[in-house]
Amino acid sequence: MIFETVVSLFVIWLTWSVVSSYMMRRKMPPGPFPFPFVGNIPQMLCDPADPFSKLAEKYGDIYTLSFPTGNIVVLNTASLAREARLKKRGDFIGKSPESFYPLDAMLGDDFGLQDYSPKYVWRKKIFLSGLHQIESRINYNKSSTERAVDAVKILLEEIESNEGKPFSPKEYLHASILAQLWKIVTTKKVSTNHPIVKCLLEFNELSAKQALKGTLYQMIPFVSYLPSQFNRDVKRAIEIRESILPSEFKAHIETFQPNLIRDLTDSFISALKKEITKEDGKEVASLEAVPGLMIDVFVAGAETTSSSLAWFILYMVLHKNVQERIHQEIDNVVGTDRNPELEDAKNMPYLQAALCEVMRIKSVVPLAGTNAIRDTTIASYHIPKGTLVGLNLA
Repeated sequence: MIFETVVSLFVIWLTWSVVSSYMMRRKMPPGPFPFPFVGNIPQMLCDPADPFSKLAEKYGDIYTLSFPTGNIVVLNTASLAREARLKKRGDFIGKSPESFYPLDAMLGDDFGLQDYSPKYVWRKKIFLSGLHQIESRINYNKSSTERAVDAVKILLEEIESNEGKPFSPKEYLHASILAQLWKIVTTKKVSTNHPIVKCLLEFNELSAKQALKGTLYQMIPFVSYLPSQFNRDVKRAIEIRESILPSEFKAHIETFQPNLIRDLTDSFISALKKEITKEDGKEVASLEAVPGLMIDVFVAGAETTSSSLAWFILYMVLHKNVQERIHQEIDNVVGTDRNPELEDAKNMPYLQAALCEVMRIKSVVPLAGTNAIRDTTIASYHIPKGTLVGLNLA
């Protein structure tokens, strides 16, 4: 009797699952029909390196995938990306925590992964205001060029210290960029071997590694509660974040002077104080939001840049003809008597094209996604509220 009841309940649930999946997806873009429990996880095994492009060969430029945490609509052309991110950008500005786990836990109360809300709008305003403020207070373009030149010198010194032995350019690039970002955020100059830089390196490496593994945990949520190296790494990243930024923020608060903006942290504090005053006590966030803005600078500015440059160096080694043409373009524009400046880039179309091509081939973020904050459409297909819409950058 018990067995028959269990079987009956299972059949009822299975029927409900199939019917509900069909009803939800019938007006959405086509795609592989999901299996019970696991959704389209089996189809993701078609190509471990680039499953989204492989599935596009079969299901077209826009298709739907289902997972235990929800549906994903994948866009595979520039025209569809423009429709979603430009024409209807107001519809696709949500960020569901489930879509970014475990990065949301590792970064804490940051700005970059906030879902669309008054809190997000407020912090975005503070972040942009802080950047504009520091740019207006100092000769930003000149100081940026000086920092870039300084970073390159440090990088070349590190490379030459190997005395011809094999090395990974990614490690040197990452450390050099983090050292420069630390100076921008805190005014403090540190070497690439400084403990702060080593901690930030470890944090970024944990974030990048866990972001890749996180896909499994997003698809099968209960796995995140099991004791594993994954969870130990997440805990370690949180420890690093809490050991560095709160103390630096506290030191800045204690020495802050409204008329003296020393660095980006001061700029964030200044912008936040002004907004709190405008809000007449109705602020959506407090000064404690600043460490979250600080961590976003290190996460968004270092790993992506160093990875892209490392791939660029590899492709220059593999394609000597491209390397020589870029070298010639730089010599023609910059010459040999001065260092390159940001303004020179507009006169280097071949270098810019090569950089874009490298980032297209080896994107550091394979799928960039945001959630629909309301029911909408793409290419005349229905996109329900809450659906993650991802751009297949490759």
